[in-house]
Amino acid sequence: MKKLVVFLLVITVFYSCQTAVDYVNQGKSNIATRNYEEAIANLTKATDLNPDFPEAHYLRGYSRSMQNDHNGAIADYTRAIELQSDYTIVYSGRGDAKAVLKDYYAAIADYTKAIELKPDDALSYYNRGLSKANLKDHLRAIADYTKAIELNPEYSFAYNLRGVSKAKVNDLEGAIKDHNKAIEIKSDYADAYYFRANSKKKLGIPFVSDYTKAIELKPNYPEAYYFRGGSKSRSKDYYGAIADYTKAIELKPDNAEAYYFRGYAKASLNDHGGAIGDYTNAIELKPDYLDAYLNRANSKKTLGNPFCSDYKKACELGDPQSCDWHNADCL
Repeated sequence: MKKLVVFLLVITVFYSCQTAVDYVNQGKSNIATRNYEEAIANLTKATDLNPDFPEAHYLRGYSRSMQNDHNGAIADYTRAIELQSDYTIVYSGRGDAKAVLKDYYAAIADYTKAIELKPDDALSYYNRGLSKANLKDHLRAIADYTKAIELNPEYSFAYNLRGVSKAKVNDLEGAIKDHNKAIEIKSDYADAYYFRANSKKKLGIPFVSDYTKAIELKPNYPEAYYFRGGSKSRSKDYYGAIADYTKAIELKPDNAEAYYFRGYAKASLNDHGGAIGDYTNAIELKPDYLDAYLNRANSKKTLGNPFCSDYKKACELGDPQSCDWHNADCL
């Protein structure tokens, strides 16, 4: 019994003697195993023991961010910066948290500070470019992606997003070259195939195989299914289009356009009952969807169902032809 009491006393003394550094090290181990909740607990013990420990605040901020507590992360990152104003990685981390919250201007300011402190930080250039692109400042985004690539010539993600921004400023050939380079570096890069397909389509270059490759690499890619479905519909492969739109809807049920175009494909196969169901779903998701009202009216009319209310709604939404049809057929 005495041995047990002594053992418990030793354990108690051991834990009571742990320092802030010990808790930070435990927090690092937790982060390494992605046990962020435990990391936060240990790092909080560290800050309780030493409120002026910048690394503890930084690591807790990182852990909170990984738990999607971005406001809490920003608070910790800000405290770490107050304690150590040249803490480069913390500015980057705080920029990431602000970007997730769509506070892009503030994110850009943090990435800029990180770059001032570490001019060869390719990641901060890349992330600043992404925030600028989210603000539709694509020319400045391209400049940042270019700098990231200069610092890291194998930066496939920077090539891909530079390509996306080039496409936004109508440099489609430049965009394709960047997507090509991204794929050369990272052959399983589904997004690069997807965005290359988008630019090829605008240039009138064969593109469907890129959507197919993106889907092979990333089977749960709703946008790739949706746009491939559009290509199939335009080539009158309506069954193939319906299959792709169905998959796009399965992956992203709030895509009103996928319902609408699947309805159009069904109507093209004379499945007007199925088309009406899809147009109705599109309207439920997007109540001002003029084309969905118009085409639902046409399918209802084909089946001999009441259709005047749909022509009237399309007319109210601004389609003069629907007004003419309503006046001709319904008055």
